[in-house]
Amino acid sequence: MALDLTPGTVCVANGKMIQIDGADSLTHVRARDVATGALITVPVSRIGPIPEQTASGDANRVPEAEWKRCTALASALAGLKDQQRVPRADLLRIAKANGCSLRSVQRARTALRKNERVTALLRQSRGRRQGTNCLAPSMDSLIRP
Repeated sequence: MALDLTPGTVCVANGKMIQIDGADSLTHVRARDVATGALITVPVSRIGPIPEQTASGDANRVPEAEWKRCTALASALAGLKDQQRVPRADLLRIAKANGCSLRSVQRARTALRKNERVTALLRQSRGRRQGTNCLAPSMDSLIRP
């Protein structure tokens, strides 16, 4: 795919976001640094497309504190996996040790029975993931240059 160097195109050069202003010579273009607004001269060989990002941003990253919470709860519930009924006192002990409510432990136990992975205990935020683009590609192309 050829890089579009027409005025107004946003690209990356030397790790900076730039907007093409026009040709300076056969090998250089005049561009505006998006961060500072300064006009700069950039060699065409240094210009590249903007790296594509996933729609969900960094969706596979789990914060360290959340991961520790989930693994501690999963290991506490691992011994109760095969029991059909668990005494309330045992569930309360697990809840107190993990700093959560009895009902949260019951929900976690149900989630682990359905899906025996620690990731089943991750808290899910409501709504769309940050950075998700819900527009059709044809509509998105009208909005973005």
